[in-house]
Amino acid sequence: MSPEHIGMIIGGVISLVTSIATSVLNHWMALREKHLETQLEMTKCEHAAELRMREQADTEKRQHIELLRKYEQLDHKPSFNGINLSEAVLSGLQLPGVEMCGAVLRRAQLCYTYLARADLRGAILRGANLEGADLQDAKLQGADLEEANLTMTNLRRANLLGARVSKDALDKAILDQTILPDGTVSPLDN
Repeated sequence: MSPEHIGMIIGGVISLVTSIATSVLNHWMALREKHLETQLEMTKCEHAAELRMREQADTEKRQHIELLRKYEQLDHKPSFNGINLSEAVLSGLQLPGVEMCGAVLRRAQLCYTYLARADLRGAILRGANLEGADLQDAKLQGADLEEANLTMTNLRRANLLGARVSKDALDKAILDQTILPDGTVSPLDN
């Protein structure tokens, strides 16, 4: 074979390899683009689903708050165990004996709310404002009251066994035969 003939064969092979490589690269780029489009659509769907879930949670939260506002007039008292009312404004409501075990009331406004005999065992009240609230005879075992404002909060005969609350916060509350987090009972008329 002559060198010209070998050169033509090599040129043809190079041209064929280049053509195949270009075809494979174009196919790969098309697949990648399709994959990215699919990921973008999935992200949009996930975002839309997350927004729907948030809207549903907000709607449920508003419904719970409305129900709590009517609580005293209700013949049948519903349970609010485990509900999330973080940052809810519930100040001044009359909620005697309300059941809110394990409820999340993080940073909720509960100023001057009447919660006598309320069942708040295991509730998360971290950062809640309970100034002037009446929690007489309330069950607060295991509740999280860290950073809560307990200024002038009535905790007479309340049970705080195992609750997380600072001594400074308790010093601002009204204690009288209150079961403290460590199981001791506060003296009369603190």
